[in-house]
Amino acid sequence: MSRETFVIVGGSTLAAATRYKLRMAALHDLTTYTAAPGRIAELVEAYAVQGDHVRLVGAWTCEFGDLNRLLVLQSQPPDAEVTPDFHHEVLRAVERRRLRLARPLQLDGPAGVVEFRTYSIRPGDLQTYLGRMLAALPFRERYSRNIGVWTPMDGDVDQVLHLWGYADISDRMRARTGAFADEDWRRYIATIYSLMRRMNSQILLPTRFSPLK
Repeated sequence: MSRETFVIVGGSTLAAATRYKLRMAALHDLTTYTAAPGRIAELVEAYAVQGDHVRLVGAWTCEFGDLNRLLVLQSQPPDAEVTPDFHHEVLRAVERRRLRLARPLQLDGPAGVVEFRTYSIRPGDLQTYLGRMLAALPFRERYSRNIGVWTPMDGDVDQVLHLWGYADISDRMRARTGAFADEDWRRYIATIYSLMRRMNSQILLPTRFSPLK
């Protein structure tokens, strides 16, 4: 099967046609590579040379949250081949999840810092939660950009994963302060906490080869 390769060099801008294909892809693979403590820089450089850059959307290291991790997000057609395993001496664990995109990716805008949130929803309430969230996103996007929203196709399927782009940490703090003062957003969040089991957040920084940065 032919495979189209999207290679990003430095901080170059994605071509319009490539951005459209990435934005509209319905499925994504999120792979988390865990390095030995203190050796994440070696893992990132090894992936830059040896890793699979096919349909790469973004690649980040974790600054706050579970450390020594490289997160790689790739768009995938329904008949995509399994991404080849990446091996390196500092690699300690690999977790791969297939995700279904809930709305088109928003690729334009700042992403010097990315927040990756995972919300675990009560069984039976996923579609209720997701519907409310998607309806309320325009309120939250008054303050910062939502890059994408996904539901997993494997593992704990009662989850919603979402990615937010910011210029820097200060930008994130300003956006969240504004959002929580917004009456529309506050009315929304009052309706969803009862549907949730857990909330997890990671602050990520783009690698030098990440398309999103």
